[in-house]
Amino acid sequence: GAPEEDGGDAFRSDAGAAYVYERTVAGTWTEVAVLRASNAGAGDLFGTSVGVSGTRIVVGAVAEDGVGDEVGASGAAYVFERQPGGSWGQVALLRAAAPEAGDNFGAAVAASGDRIVVGAPFDDGASDQDFGTGAVYVFERSPRGWPATETVLLRASNAEAFDGFGTSVAISGDRLVVGAPFEDGPVNETPGSGAAYVFERSSGGAWPERALLRASNREFPDLAGNDAFGTSVALSGDRLVAGAPAEDGPNNTMTGAGAAYVFDRTAQGWPATETDLLRASDAKVNAFFGTSVSLDAARIAVGARFQDGGNQALRGAGRAYAFEKPPAAGWGEVATLSASNAGSDDGLGVGVAIGGVWAL
Repeated sequence: GAPEEDGGDAFRSDAGAAYVYERTVAGTWTEVAVLRASNAGAGDLFGTSVGVSGTRIVVGAVAEDGVGDEVGASGAAYVFERQPGGSWGQVALLRAAAPEAGDNFGAAVAASGDRIVVGAPFDDGASDQDFGTGAVYVFERSPRGWPATETVLLRASNAEAFDGFGTSVAISGDRLVVGAPFEDGPVNETPGSGAAYVFERSSGGAWPERALLRASNREFPDLAGNDAFGTSVALSGDRLVAGAPAEDGPNNTMTGAGAAYVFDRTAQGWPATETDLLRASDAKVNAFFGTSVSLDAARIAVGARFQDGGNQALRGAGRAYAFEKPPAAGWGEVATLSASNAGSDDGLGVGVAIGGVWAL
Protein backbone atom coordinates (compact mmCIF):
# COMPACT_ATOMS: atom_id res chain seq x y z
CA GLY A 1 0.00 0.00 0.00
CA ALA A 2 1.08 3.56 -0.80
CA PRO A 3 -1.75 5.76 0.49
CA GLU A 4 -0.15 9.07 -0.42
CA GLU A 5 0.58 8.17 -4.06
CA ASP A 6 -0.87 10.77 -6.43
CA GLY A 7 -1.83 8.59 -9.38
CA GLY A 8 0.28 10.68 -11.75
CA ASP A 9 -2.40 13.35 -11.50
CA ALA A 10 -1.81 16.70 -9.79
CA PHE A 11 -5.54 16.86 -9.04
CA ARG A 12 -5.51 13.55 -7.16
CA SER A 13 -3.02 14.26 -4.42
CA ASP A 14 -2.91 11.37 -1.93
CA ALA A 15 -5.45 9.35 -3.89
CA GLY A 16 -3.28 6.32 -3.14
CA ALA A 17 -2.20 3.10 -4.82
CA ALA A 18 -1.27 -0.51 -4.08
CA TYR A 19 1.49 -2.52 -5.75
CA VAL A 20 1.42 -6.24 -6.45
CA TYR A 21 4.64 -8.30 -6.59
CA GLU A 22 5.02 -11.91 -7.64
CA ARG A 23 7.96 -14.24 -7.26
CA THR A 24 9.25 -15.81 -10.47
CA VAL A 25 10.66 -19.31 -10.89
CA ALA A 26 14.12 -17.75 -10.88
CA GLY A 27 13.50 -16.41 -7.39
CA THR A 28 13.25 -12.69 -8.14
CA TRP A 29 10.35 -10.50 -7.05
CA THR A 30 8.75 -8.44 -9.81
CA GLU A 31 6.09 -5.75 -9.70
CA VAL A 32 3.22 -7.08 -11.81
CA ALA A 33 0.46 -4.55 -11.17
CA VAL A 34 -0.36 -1.12 -9.78
CA LEU A 35 -3.86 -0.99 -8.32
CA ARG A 36 -5.93 2.16 -8.01
CA ALA A 37 -9.53 2.77 -7.06
CA SER A 38 -12.11 2.96 -9.85
CA ASN A 39 -13.40 6.19 -8.29
CA ALA A 40 -10.06 7.58 -7.12
CA GLY A 41 -10.24 11.02 -5.57
CA ALA A 42 -7.81 13.39 -3.91
CA GLY A 43 -7.15 12.53 -0.28
CA ASP A 44 -8.79 9.08 -0.35
CA LEU A 45 -5.66 7.36 1.02
CA PHE A 46 -6.31 4.16 -0.93
CA GLY A 47 -3.69 1.71 0.33
CA THR A 48 -3.99 2.56 4.02
CA SER A 49 -4.46 -1.18 4.56
CA VAL A 50 -4.11 -4.26 2.36
CA GLY A 51 -5.02 -7.93 2.65
CA VAL A 52 -4.39 -10.91 0.38
CA SER A 53 -6.05 -14.33 0.18
CA GLY A 54 -5.06 -16.48 -2.77
CA THR A 55 -5.88 -14.58 -5.96
CA ARG A 56 -7.91 -11.95 -4.15
CA ILE A 57 -6.73 -8.60 -2.73
CA VAL A 58 -8.62 -6.10 -0.59
CA VAL A 59 -7.44 -2.51 -0.20
CA GLY A 60 -8.71 0.03 2.33
CA ALA A 61 -9.21 3.72 1.54
CA VAL A 62 -9.78 5.23 4.94
CA ALA A 63 -10.65 8.76 3.75
CA GLU A 64 -12.91 7.94 0.79
CA ASP A 65 -15.98 10.19 0.92
CA GLY A 66 -18.84 7.88 -0.01
CA VAL A 67 -21.29 7.92 -2.90
CA GLY A 68 -21.24 11.36 -4.49
CA ASP A 69 -18.59 12.45 -1.98
CA GLU A 70 -21.36 13.21 0.49
CA VAL A 71 -19.93 11.50 3.60
CA GLY A 72 -16.48 12.91 4.34
CA ALA A 73 -13.84 10.30 5.22
CA SER A 74 -16.41 7.59 5.86
CA GLY A 75 -14.08 5.20 4.06
CA ALA A 76 -14.30 2.32 1.60
CA ALA A 77 -12.64 -0.99 0.69
CA TYR A 78 -11.94 -2.33 -2.80
CA VAL A 79 -11.73 -5.94 -3.91
CA PHE A 80 -9.45 -7.02 -6.77
CA GLU A 81 -9.13 -10.45 -8.33
CA ARG A 82 -6.45 -11.93 -10.54
CA GLN A 83 -7.73 -12.65 -14.02
CA PRO A 84 -6.76 -15.74 -16.11
CA GLY A 85 -4.28 -13.69 -18.13
CA GLY A 86 -2.51 -12.47 -15.00
CA SER A 87 -3.97 -8.96 -14.78
CA TRP A 88 -5.75 -7.68 -11.68
CA GLY A 89 -9.25 -6.19 -11.96
CA GLN A 90 -11.48 -4.48 -9.40
CA VAL A 91 -14.58 -6.59 -8.75
CA ALA A 92 -16.23 -4.79 -5.84
CA LEU A 93 -16.37 -1.56 -3.86
CA LEU A 94 -17.42 -2.15 -0.24
CA ARG A 95 -18.97 0.43 2.07
CA ALA A 96 -20.86 0.39 5.34
CA ALA A 97 -24.65 0.31 5.08
CA ALA A 98 -24.88 3.45 7.23
CA PRO A 99 -21.65 5.39 6.69
CA GLU A 100 -20.88 8.49 8.71
CA ALA A 101 -18.21 11.13 8.32
CA GLY A 102 -14.93 10.23 9.96
CA ASP A 103 -15.69 6.53 10.57
CA ASN A 104 -12.36 5.54 8.96
CA PHE A 105 -13.87 2.39 7.47
CA GLY A 106 -10.91 0.66 5.83
CA ALA A 107 -8.35 1.50 8.51
CA ALA A 108 -7.77 -2.26 8.74
CA VAL A 109 -8.74 -5.05 6.34
CA ALA A 110 -8.30 -8.81 6.20
CA ALA A 111 -9.40 -11.52 3.77
CA SER A 112 -9.91 -15.27 4.04
CA GLY A 113 -11.46 -17.07 1.11
CA ASP A 114 -14.90 -15.58 0.42
CA ARG A 115 -14.88 -13.42 3.55
CA ILE A 116 -13.54 -9.92 4.01
CA VAL A 117 -13.35 -8.03 7.30
CA VAL A 118 -13.07 -4.24 7.49
CA GLY A 119 -12.37 -2.19 10.61
CA ALA A 120 -13.84 1.28 11.25
CA PRO A 121 -12.21 2.36 14.54
CA PHE A 122 -13.89 5.77 14.70
CA ASP A 123 -17.44 4.51 14.17
CA ASP A 124 -19.62 6.10 16.84
CA GLY A 125 -21.58 3.10 18.03
CA ALA A 126 -25.21 2.12 17.77
CA SER A 127 -26.46 5.27 19.53
CA ASP A 128 -24.00 7.74 17.98
CA GLN A 129 -23.26 8.82 21.53
CA ASP A 130 -20.25 6.61 22.11
CA PHE A 131 -17.80 8.53 19.97
CA GLY A 132 -15.06 6.43 18.45
CA THR A 133 -16.11 3.13 20.00
CA GLY A 134 -15.41 1.48 16.65
CA ALA A 135 -17.01 -1.26 14.58
CA VAL A 136 -16.06 -4.13 12.30
CA TYR A 137 -17.86 -5.14 9.13
CA VAL A 138 -17.93 -8.66 7.71
CA PHE A 139 -18.67 -9.21 4.01
CA GLU A 140 -19.38 -12.68 2.65
CA ARG A 141 -19.32 -13.42 -1.05
CA SER A 142 -22.27 -15.38 -2.46
CA PRO A 143 -22.60 -17.03 -5.92
CA ARG A 144 -23.96 -13.66 -7.09
CA GLY A 145 -20.84 -11.82 -5.96
CA TRP A 146 -20.01 -9.41 -3.14
CA PRO A 147 -22.90 -7.74 -1.28
CA ALA A 148 -23.34 -3.98 -1.60
CA THR A 149 -23.10 -3.60 2.19
CA GLU A 150 -21.97 -5.71 5.11
CA THR A 151 -23.30 -9.16 5.93
CA VAL A 152 -22.69 -8.66 9.65
CA LEU A 153 -21.80 -5.64 11.80
CA LEU A 154 -19.78 -6.38 14.94
CA ARG A 155 -19.23 -4.27 18.04
CA ALA A 156 -17.54 -5.00 21.34
CA SER A 157 -19.65 -6.41 24.17
CA ASN A 158 -18.30 -3.69 26.48
CA ALA A 159 -18.08 -0.86 23.94
CA GLU A 160 -17.18 2.58 25.24
CA ALA A 161 -16.20 5.89 23.71
CA PHE A 162 -12.78 6.08 22.06
CA ASP A 163 -11.92 2.37 22.43
CA GLY A 164 -10.78 2.22 18.80
CA PHE A 165 -12.35 -1.21 18.24
CA GLY A 166 -11.41 -2.14 14.67
CA THR A 167 -7.95 -0.54 14.67
CA SER A 168 -6.66 -3.99 13.73
CA VAL A 169 -8.40 -7.10 12.37
CA ALA A 170 -7.42 -10.63 11.39
CA ILE A 171 -9.45 -13.58 10.11
CA SER A 172 -8.77 -17.31 9.84
CA GLY A 173 -11.66 -19.37 8.48
CA ASP A 174 -14.67 -19.05 10.80
CA ARG A 175 -12.79 -17.09 13.43
CA LEU A 176 -11.76 -13.43 13.58
CA VAL A 177 -10.00 -11.19 16.06
CA VAL A 178 -10.37 -7.44 16.52
CA GLY A 179 -8.00 -5.08 18.33
CA ALA A 180 -9.17 -2.16 20.48
CA PRO A 181 -5.93 -0.52 21.67
CA PHE A 182 -7.60 2.22 23.74
CA GLU A 183 -9.96 -0.01 25.73
CA ASP A 184 -9.67 0.77 29.44
CA GLY A 185 -9.76 -2.63 31.10
CA PRO A 186 -12.32 -4.01 33.57
CA VAL A 187 -14.21 -1.21 35.30
CA ASN A 188 -11.94 1.28 33.52
CA GLU A 189 -9.08 0.60 35.93
CA THR A 190 -6.27 0.73 33.36
CA PRO A 191 -7.03 3.46 30.81
CA GLY A 192 -5.67 2.75 27.36
CA SER A 193 -4.33 -0.68 28.26
CA GLY A 194 -6.16 -2.22 25.29
CA ALA A 195 -8.01 -5.42 24.46
CA ALA A 196 -8.63 -7.94 21.70
CA TYR A 197 -11.93 -9.65 20.91
CA VAL A 198 -12.46 -13.05 19.34
CA PHE A 199 -15.57 -13.79 17.28
CA GLU A 200 -16.57 -17.11 15.75
CA ARG A 201 -19.13 -17.78 13.04
CA SER A 202 -22.08 -19.91 14.10
CA SER A 203 -23.92 -22.37 11.86
CA GLY A 204 -26.64 -19.78 11.37
CA GLY A 205 -24.24 -17.16 10.03
CA ALA A 206 -24.03 -14.96 13.13
CA TRP A 207 -20.67 -13.99 14.64
CA PRO A 208 -20.97 -14.08 18.46
CA GLU A 209 -18.14 -12.78 20.62
CA ARG A 210 -16.33 -15.76 22.17
CA ALA A 211 -13.55 -14.13 24.15
CA LEU A 212 -12.21 -10.81 25.41
CA LEU A 213 -8.42 -10.97 25.78
CA ARG A 214 -6.17 -8.66 27.77
CA ALA A 215 -2.55 -8.69 28.85
CA SER A 216 -1.76 -9.99 32.33
CA ASN A 217 0.56 -7.06 33.05
CA ARG A 218 -1.58 -4.24 31.71
CA GLU A 219 -0.49 -0.98 33.25
CA PHE A 220 -1.14 2.73 33.03
CA PRO A 221 1.67 4.42 34.95
CA ASP A 222 1.11 7.92 33.52
CA LEU A 223 -0.70 9.75 30.74
CA ALA A 224 1.97 8.77 28.22
CA GLY A 225 2.24 5.15 29.29
CA ASN A 226 -0.84 3.28 28.03
CA ASP A 227 0.16 -0.12 26.63
CA ALA A 228 -2.09 -0.01 23.51
CA PHE A 229 -2.52 -3.80 23.50
CA GLY A 230 -4.40 -4.67 20.29
CA THR A 231 -2.70 -2.09 18.08
CA SER A 232 -1.85 -5.11 15.92
CA VAL A 233 -3.33 -8.62 15.82
CA ALA A 234 -2.68 -11.85 13.92
CA LEU A 235 -4.57 -15.13 13.87
CA SER A 236 -3.88 -18.65 12.63
CA GLY A 237 -6.15 -21.49 13.73
CA ASP A 238 -6.06 -21.77 17.51
CA ARG A 239 -3.25 -19.27 17.96
CA LEU A 240 -3.50 -15.50 18.27
CA VAL A 241 -0.90 -12.75 18.66
CA ALA A 242 -1.53 -9.18 19.81
CA GLY A 243 0.98 -6.34 19.83
CA ALA A 244 1.26 -3.75 22.62
CA PRO A 245 3.81 -1.26 21.27
CA ALA A 246 3.60 1.14 24.22
CA GLU A 247 4.24 -1.53 26.87
CA ASP A 248 7.05 -0.42 29.18
CA GLY A 249 9.17 -3.54 29.53
CA PRO A 250 9.84 -5.60 32.67
CA ASN A 251 8.77 -3.74 35.81
CA ASN A 252 8.00 -0.57 33.83
CA THR A 253 11.70 0.11 33.37
CA MET A 254 11.72 0.81 29.64
CA THR A 255 9.06 3.23 28.41
CA GLY A 256 7.52 2.24 25.09
CA ALA A 257 9.83 -0.71 24.50
CA GLY A 258 6.77 -2.77 23.53
CA ALA A 259 5.69 -6.38 23.73
CA ALA A 260 3.69 -9.02 21.87
CA TYR A 261 1.39 -11.54 23.51
CA VAL A 262 0.64 -15.07 22.32
CA PHE A 263 -2.65 -16.79 23.18
CA ASP A 264 -3.20 -20.48 22.48
CA ARG A 265 -6.74 -21.84 22.51
CA THR A 266 -7.29 -25.10 24.39
CA ALA A 267 -10.23 -27.49 24.56
CA GLN A 268 -11.60 -25.26 27.33
CA GLY A 269 -11.42 -22.16 25.13
CA TRP A 270 -9.22 -19.07 25.07
CA PRO A 271 -7.10 -18.41 28.17
CA ALA A 272 -7.88 -15.42 30.37
CA THR A 273 -4.35 -14.10 29.86
CA GLU A 274 -1.48 -14.77 27.47
CA THR A 275 0.26 -18.10 26.99
CA ASP A 276 3.57 -16.37 26.18
CA LEU A 277 4.96 -12.83 26.26
CA LEU A 278 7.51 -11.81 23.61
CA ARG A 279 9.99 -8.95 23.82
CA ALA A 280 12.96 -7.94 21.68
CA SER A 281 16.38 -9.23 22.67
CA ASP A 282 17.75 -5.71 22.16
CA ALA A 283 14.76 -3.84 23.60
CA LYS A 284 15.08 -0.07 23.59
CA VAL A 285 13.07 2.79 25.04
CA ASN A 286 10.33 3.90 22.63
CA ALA A 287 11.20 1.25 20.02
CA PHE A 288 7.47 0.30 19.84
CA PHE A 289 8.05 -3.44 19.42
CA GLY A 290 4.57 -4.74 18.57
CA THR A 291 3.68 -2.00 16.10
CA SER A 292 2.86 -4.89 13.76
CA VAL A 293 2.59 -8.66 14.15
CA SER A 294 2.16 -11.60 11.79
CA LEU A 295 1.69 -15.29 12.49
CA ASP A 296 2.22 -18.44 10.45
CA ALA A 297 1.81 -21.65 12.45
CA ALA A 298 5.03 -21.90 14.51
CA ARG A 299 6.57 -18.60 13.33
CA ILE A 300 5.86 -15.05 14.42
CA ALA A 301 7.16 -11.76 13.02
CA VAL A 302 7.02 -8.56 15.09
CA GLY A 303 7.81 -5.04 13.89
CA ALA A 304 9.44 -2.30 15.98
CA ARG A 305 9.14 0.78 13.81
CA PHE A 306 11.17 3.14 16.02
CA GLN A 307 14.01 0.75 16.85
CA ASP A 308 17.42 2.23 16.02
CA GLY A 309 18.54 -0.75 13.96
CA GLY A 310 21.37 -1.55 16.35
CA ASN A 311 23.03 1.78 15.61
CA GLN A 312 22.36 4.92 17.62
CA ALA A 313 23.07 6.96 14.49
CA LEU A 314 20.05 5.35 12.83
CA ARG A 315 17.29 6.47 15.16
CA GLY A 316 13.91 5.34 13.92
CA ALA A 317 15.37 3.12 11.19
CA GLY A 318 13.16 0.31 12.45
CA ARG A 319 13.64 -3.42 12.79
CA ALA A 320 11.64 -6.64 12.71
CA TYR A 321 12.08 -9.81 14.75
CA ALA A 322 11.37 -13.44 13.93
CA PHE A 323 10.35 -15.96 16.59
CA GLU A 324 9.93 -19.71 16.30
CA LYS A 325 8.40 -22.34 18.53
CA PRO A 326 10.00 -25.77 18.20
CA PRO A 327 7.85 -28.76 19.24
CA ALA A 328 7.60 -29.07 23.02
CA ALA A 329 9.58 -25.85 23.52
CA GLY A 330 8.84 -22.19 24.15
CA TRP A 331 9.02 -19.27 21.76
CA GLY A 332 12.51 -18.04 20.96
CA GLU A 333 13.82 -15.13 18.91
CA VAL A 334 15.69 -16.58 15.92
CA ALA A 335 16.47 -13.48 13.84
CA THR A 336 16.55 -9.70 13.85
CA LEU A 337 15.75 -8.18 10.47
CA SER A 338 17.13 -4.81 9.38
CA ALA A 339 17.20 -3.07 6.01
CA SER A 340 20.39 -3.23 3.95
CA ASN A 341 19.99 0.50 3.21
CA ALA A 342 18.73 1.54 6.66
CA GLY A 343 18.34 5.25 7.29
CA SER A 344 17.07 7.35 10.16
CA ASP A 345 13.28 7.51 10.49
CA ASP A 346 12.68 4.83 7.82
CA GLY A 347 10.23 3.01 10.08
CA LEU A 348 11.04 -0.51 8.93
CA GLY A 349 8.54 -2.77 10.70
CA VAL A 350 5.54 -0.45 10.50
CA GLY A 351 4.00 -3.49 8.79
CA VAL A 352 5.10 -7.14 8.71
CA ALA A 353 3.87 -10.33 7.06
CA ILE A 354 5.22 -13.85 7.42
CA GLY A 355 4.34 -16.93 5.39
CA GLY A 356 6.31 -20.13 5.04
CA VAL A 357 9.98 -19.20 4.74
CA TRP A 358 9.27 -15.61 3.73
CA ALA A 359 9.04 -12.49 5.86
CA LEU A 360 8.15 -9.06 4.49
